[in-house]
Amino acid sequence: MHFKIMNKYRISTIIALFTGLFASAQNPKFALFESSPMLVNPAYTGYYPGKIRVAAHGSFMTTQNVDRNLKESNLHSNLSVELRSNYDESDPLPRRYAAVGLNFYRYGHSSTPLSAMFPALSGAYHTFLDRRRRHAVSVGAQAIYAMGSYDATAIGSIVKPDYEISGGGFAVKGNPGVNLTSTLNYLNFSVGGIYAYKSREFEFEAGLAMYHLFYPKTDIVNKPDVETKQRHRGVASLKLGFELNQTKQLLFKTMYWRDGLFWLSNSLEDKTGEYSIGGLKAHFFLGVELMNKPLEDRNLILSYGLYTRSLATVMPLVEAAYKKKYILRATYEYPMNSKQFEAYRAKRAELALIMYFNPAGKIVPFTED
Repeated sequence: MHFKIMNKYRISTIIALFTGLFASAQNPKFALFESSPMLVNPAYTGYYPGKIRVAAHGSFMTTQNVDRNLKESNLHSNLSVELRSNYDESDPLPRRYAAVGLNFYRYGHSSTPLSAMFPALSGAYHTFLDRRRRHAVSVGAQAIYAMGSYDATAIGSIVKPDYEISGGGFAVKGNPGVNLTSTLNYLNFSVGGIYAYKSREFEFEAGLAMYHLFYPKTDIVNKPDVETKQRHRGVASLKLGFELNQTKQLLFKTMYWRDGLFWLSNSLEDKTGEYSIGGLKAHFFLGVELMNKPLEDRNLILSYGLYTRSLATVMPLVEAAYKKKYILRATYEYPMNSKQFEAYRAKRAELALIMYFNPAGKIVPFTED
């Protein structure tokens, strides 16, 4: 029995590391990606034990813009509310249930000409596949209304977004001009699915999602001579969990995505440079967390983790759970520069607050079971 458990640990760890090291991704977005799950996969809508989930997530990002030779900042924020059906406090995870969610994501700052808002409506269906409730499948879909604004007059120079800290969704191609102001709105769609397995000693979770299903046109400066359709984004996530003892759990997590899945194009080559950041072609999140489980005699529980973005940054993580009702997650992402490669310059200070409510609007304790 001990030999089997150790083999499971080794094999699963190798899978997690292998998946992370060979993943491709592009977009900066949030470092605490699990704190805004509907931005990762619409199937995560309602993926929690509770009736209502409310989350607020903010990230202040800075980088050195090499084109303008000055510091550039961006503020990203996300607010979300999710509502589940079939909720019973005595059975927080029923055999099957549906969920809806509202999500409002925004980015922008006075030092950059591009800002955008993305209100979204998501829906998901969750079901267990067996009577023991160990195998589960979730599917979800999302509709997003993107609203972008570009104003170069406030900056006073010809500027393109710095893709290390820009939230994406809108392209600035060609020569936008110093005095250009422009807006663009469009409708976008995504779909996703999750498979999960959980036993007393081990848990496994894998998700796949596809964004920008119908190639929306996103060139906000309206250049007719350049490619304006947004390419598909494929997103994959993986989580492995191991029970160390009755109070501690070890988690391996990775999330990666690839922009540029544009099957209508004659070439997969990225001619715009939009899908390459800081000289890096492969981008992914990979990390480990040591989780302390809530105890009845302790009001404050602290957990810790360490993540990296493409082995180019380091992200120490702290999670504080107060009375099992308020979950606060914080990180500071710092680049690990090398003289041999073009440096990844962005830094991020990030904070997320998550709460769970019952049907009467009362905050309820969070539980993984």
